[in-house]
Amino acid sequence: MDNMANSCSSAQPTRLDQCLQAIGFMESVFNKKNGTPRQSAICPQSKGCIDLNKCLFNNPMHSLIGIQDFTHIWVLYYFHMNTNKRCPSKVRPPRLNGQSCGVFASRSPHRPNPIGLSLVKLEDVRDGKLYVSGIDLLDGTPILDIKPYIKQYDSPDCLPMPANIDRCLTSSETSSDSISGDLESLVVLNNDNEVTTQRVSNELQQFDNNSLPNDWIDGSVVSEVSVEFTEKSLKQLQNFHTRVEKNLCDYCLKYLKPIELRDAITNLLRADPRSVYRRNKCVDRLYYFTIDSIHITSWFDIETNVVEVIKVKPFMTKQLSNVD
Repeated sequence: MDNMANSCSSAQPTRLDQCLQAIGFMESVFNKKNGTPRQSAICPQSKGCIDLNKCLFNNPMHSLIGIQDFTHIWVLYYFHMNTNKRCPSKVRPPRLNGQSCGVFASRSPHRPNPIGLSLVKLEDVRDGKLYVSGIDLLDGTPILDIKPYIKQYDSPDCLPMPANIDRCLTSSETSSDSISGDLESLVVLNNDNEVTTQRVSNELQQFDNNSLPNDWIDGSVVSEVSVEFTEKSLKQLQNFHTRVEKNLCDYCLKYLKPIELRDAITNLLRADPRSVYRRNKCVDRLYYFTIDSIHITSWFDIETNVVEVIKVKPFMTKQLSNVD
């Protein structure tokens, strides 16, 4: 039976023949990687909409019937701005501040298949578009699929527990020594179908010696920073509005409301969007990013763990070359 399973596994193709197609594209408040949240829900004020591909269905609205009944949706998308030439097996997520982990234990965009997954809040559905908030996608991101978030299935807290869970948790068989012994007794069949337990034991030992911090899973390794605004930047924020006025069109917001601006910028900076390299190596602590129609200049003070918003102005395409 094991030989048969091994034979079937080796017969599986490593490349898929079916081609994926974009079902739509994201219209987002984020135009550049700088300042874009690494995860959805970090900035609830970040908004956008998914414009469905009108050529995919004869009537795109038919594909959305019933989706308005859900509060959140899963969005699968393609990392179209990736520039990496290779796919490493180990990566250094920013939240680990320089420490590495396996690529499949991370949310890194640099993966064998550059596919992202975000949980976003569904605000409205109209004219074949899905209006969403709490996004972490760049403008123009190709969307591969949309699925409704169903709490009963998607939240582990809502899943039924095994009937014998109490016995399992209190059993002496689940002690750390027993678990370690069970892991070390794992077997792997090599090409000659020989049992090789020693290699597994060595790999476990090596992993244990390079163990990650206890709090790396909940994302608390990189601490949040305090966000402050200069008086000048607060006055500059007041120039932005939601309607086009004569000679003020550069200050017109596309998605955000003026009342949301300060909170949106605060949420983005509080999570420290800088890369590990910029955080640890760059002498220049200025950090530029854009959201909606706004270009923000901030300053990170590493001694006080404070970031200060020092300048806010309209965002224009020609400014992209100055954004690191």
